[in-house]
Amino acid sequence: MNTPLVSVVMPVYNGEKFLREAVDSILAQTCRDLELLIVDDASTDDSRRIAEIYAQQEARVRVIANTQGKGLAGALNSGLDAATGTLLARMDADDISLPARLEKQLAFLQAHPDIALCGTGIRYFGAAPALDVLYPLTHAQIFCRMLFVNPLAHPTVLWRRDVFLRAGLRYDPTSYAEDYDLWERSAQQVRLANLPDVLLRYRISPASFTHVQNEKQGRSVAKIFARQLARLAVPTDDATLQLHRTLGNEIPLEQPDQLIRARAHFVQLWQANQRCAYYPIAAFRATLLYFWETACLKYRGERRLARQLYPCRELDTGSMPPALQAPVQRLWTRLQDWLMQR
Repeated sequence: MNTPLVSVVMPVYNGEKFLREAVDSILAQTCRDLELLIVDDASTDDSRRIAEIYAQQEARVRVIANTQGKGLAGALNSGLDAATGTLLARMDADDISLPARLEKQLAFLQAHPDIALCGTGIRYFGAAPALDVLYPLTHAQIFCRMLFVNPLAHPTVLWRRDVFLRAGLRYDPTSYAEDYDLWERSAQQVRLANLPDVLLRYRISPASFTHVQNEKQGRSVAKIFARQLARLAVPTDDATLQLHRTLGNEIPLEQPDQLIRARAHFVQLWQANQRCAYYPIAAFRATLLYFWETACLKYRGERRLARQLYPCRELDTGSMPPALQAPVQRLWTRLQDWLMQR
């Protein structure tokens, strides 16, 4: 088999139920110059047999069988090590890539040689209402948003293999937030982007994550937050990290002291970046403003407090959240019309 343009890495562990749909969606890509590496991480169901049937029938499919489970990050690294393509793509064993996904991402990377990796938007399906999720597009936006959340959908990414190899970038097997961890480290060395298109259907399954896994992932995410905040010389105590994660996840605040602390946290982040100039100014202000506005709009306490605290000179917020400006303006116009008619 000739060296493919794209190597698609698909780890699977006991994923027999949806594996065929995922594989079929890759083999049906309009970009035909690819290999699909199915990494079976010591499954105990029929996943490996299904993968091997595909490999027998389709020359573009290869199976990598881990005799002992390595976990998701370890399985992904097994796939990266076996890949031969110029570009590397990710795919999960229960999702569905739309036919033009790789073609559109390839065209974008060809048109933007400075970009090393690009992701796409996703559409939830399965055990969740259908919902389109789009991500920040430019490197500056992604870099700033990374401080609060993971701004790339893991199973959508396509990246330049040689660039990542030179930078020594691969998954950390000790992290339970392996994708967020890799993107955060990557953003220090290479440029990232997202396409404004939904190109993958992302399956939500009730059994996709256990309580224990969520706890482990939470600890891994806290470590990623801590190293980012440390670069700004912002405290990384447990209370600050918990508040930071609450704001990034857009969880509604309920107590007055939470909203007061949130405002102080955003001002501290802004002032810290003013000193070290780590994040690009305009994108950083827009990021902080987005999360501060969201915190005020979702606050479950007295609305008066949110209105009082929202104005923030450092973030140039104005007098009220933009989401409230239009309704207030409409009420003011109606009041003026009523006064003129009297």
